[in-house]
Amino acid sequence: MCEEALEALGTKRKRIAIAALNPHAGEGGLLGSEEVEIIRPAIEAMRTKYDVTGPYPADSVFYRASKGEFDIVLSLYHDQGHIAAKML
Repeated sequence: MCEEALEALGTKRKRIAIAALNPHAGEGGLLGSEEVEIIRPAIEAMRTKYDVTGPYPADSVFYRASKGEFDIVLSLYHDQGHIAAKML
């Protein structure tokens, strides 16, 4: 989905950032285990085909993308996606 959106926008680079599910990206399992058990392994598996990194804390990933570090951010839930829209 991210790659298709970037292609539609004519973006040559396709640096994809994945937002974390839990606050502070789970703090290594202290605030939730999803980043360690599910999200990081999924990102590692995707790296063979995509330029994808993360998970990043939602409170900073959109700012970093706005400064050019990433071309697109994949939000893991509805409220995260609103962060980018509210930054405009």
